[in-house]
Amino acid sequence: MWASPFVDVSNLATHPPKRKMERTSASGRLKVMAPRGRRWLPVCGLVAIAFVAAATPSLAAIACDLPDDSHCEDWIVRWDSGLNETPNGAFPEQANDSVASTDGERIFITGQGFDGGKDSDALTIAFDAQDGSVIWERRYGGRGSSGEYDAGYSIALSPDGTRVFVAGHQNSDQEGRGDFLVVAYDASDGRKLWATSGRQGRANAGFLVVAPDGRKLFAFGSARVSGEKSNLVTVAYSASSGKKLWAREYDGPVSGKDYPSDAAVDPEGKYLFVTGSSQALAGRRNYDYVTIAYPLEGSPHKQWVLRSHKEGLGYATGSQLAIPTGDALFLSGSHTRYDTVNTYATETLRVDPANGAVLWTKGETTMSAGSLGAPLLAADPDGASVYLTGLPDTASAGQPLFGKRFLTKAYDAETGTERWSSLYEAPGTSVYLADVGVDGPRDSLYLTGVLIKTPQRDLLTVSLDTEDGSTRWSAQANPSELPNAEAMARTLALSPDGRIFVAGSVYDGQGEKGGYGSADVVVASYLP
Repeated sequence: MWASPFVDVSNLATHPPKRKMERTSASGRLKVMAPRGRRWLPVCGLVAIAFVAAATPSLAAIACDLPDDSHCEDWIVRWDSGLNETPNGAFPEQANDSVASTDGERIFITGQGFDGGKDSDALTIAFDAQDGSVIWERRYGGRGSSGEYDAGYSIALSPDGTRVFVAGHQNSDQEGRGDFLVVAYDASDGRKLWATSGRQGRANAGFLVVAPDGRKLFAFGSARVSGEKSNLVTVAYSASSGKKLWAREYDGPVSGKDYPSDAAVDPEGKYLFVTGSSQALAGRRNYDYVTIAYPLEGSPHKQWVLRSHKEGLGYATGSQLAIPTGDALFLSGSHTRYDTVNTYATETLRVDPANGAVLWTKGETTMSAGSLGAPLLAADPDGASVYLTGLPDTASAGQPLFGKRFLTKAYDAETGTERWSSLYEAPGTSVYLADVGVDGPRDSLYLTGVLIKTPQRDLLTVSLDTEDGSTRWSAQANPSELPNAEAMARTLALSPDGRIFVAGSVYDGQGEKGGYGSADVVVASYLP
């Protein structure tokens, strides 16, 4: 998962970067650091540096809160194209989504990379999972005018692991006008297999899933229709050729703004699901979260539509999906009312995948979401439990701590009964959670996000025991040696061998004329 392009991510400083022509470039500057440290000690040992252009060695600031040295950071890399340190400021190079290879040997990221002009390309990089070295790097862009940008937002693998699929947008300007972009690469060498785009001037693709049999892939996004009106779009493609098979748009009841926040396909290959926000009242900031199901085969009609509306709670956002087995679809969503005191209501549902019937519902209502963002949902691979994390906690005096403390809850998947509730208190001022993942064989739940301190921000990764919610370890990382550097996690991927990969961006401060100075991709590897 990743920070959606369709919603505000709590002031995490993600200005849209911005040329265009497809090209295969040599790898940019790469700093590879192999730390073994804890409790804010500098990393042990020397820093290994691999580079094409000149690179300056530096130590990473690492903190691992562990009982011993067995679970610490394995390596952290900072990838720099070498093109974004320009006098007119720079555009951020960042990872937006990631996936680990089926054999555990590679980690793939997609995002955006500055192209040396005034724009950015959709960037895809394959890293060696053992040491963080770059195996291949590819960029994709159209031909646009100055100030436009391309980006990859979602990445997925074919079931056999031989192909990498990326969804995003191209020829898009700072107002979000652009093309729906999907690209396929050979996973071994990065060779482009095909690329397709559509709905020029009106759409962005934010999410991508692949059918279990590998024959089709589906991209989801938002298409601007006119003015402030936009529809939630689902497009099916042939995975082998990129040919568009069908497209459907969801226009809500008031023909307002509709956009996705998550998508999934059931492992048995029967249904396709997309969830997001849908305007409920014309001319007002009042949204429901909506979930739509399509059959994977046959006519792409809507199987069912489920809308959630809460009276008095107007703004619905951040709905999430998890479908570990063919008969268990879990959904979570949040509603917020903005008045003198923020009321923040989250509900988790188990839904019948075949007809959308709600089997059980669990609700959580708190005061003020703080900096946490929308709660994140995950499920055990075997479908036994479902987890909701990022729930705000209230201090004993009744005052919210604005994201410094948050709860994770586990529910029995069959009944919705709460199994446990776990409290985590961040060592900084607040946390913005970005992604969550479950390692079933190791009974581990992993959380990652941004630890907000003053004046610095770090990658934060936390490991919880899925049996009782206890914290196994937590780690903070920042590959920059500057005191005000900001490292921001956006995505988490789990490898079959148990490694945990966290990716995002890091920048050292403002450029000469504003902008992002040296804003680079960052990837960190942790041992289980």
